[in-house]
Amino acid sequence: MPFFFCDYCRKDTQFLTIQKTIRLATVSRSTVYYWMEHEWIHWRELPSGRRVICQESLSHNNSTQAQQSSTERIVPKPFETVRNRMIS
Repeated sequence: MPFFFCDYCRKDTQFLTIQKTIRLATVSRSTVYYWMEHEWIHWRELPSGRRVICQESLSHNNSTQAQQSSTERIVPKPFETVRNRMIS
């Protein structure tokens, strides 16, 4: 895992591949891209076009909040269906 200077953290930090980020943060690939799109994590694009993620930004409070908000979903109760919800 390479070390680069992170412009946001203002220090040399370890950068992870997207695959390693997914495993470390235990989220989906689309969630990582969502975080990148909303600038909740720091990333850079290498000359090869590959993107790498700043490991320091994963430990910041923003990514924890992002993870919580992206995983909050309305889950139907076992006796409910999507089309035919029982009225309580």
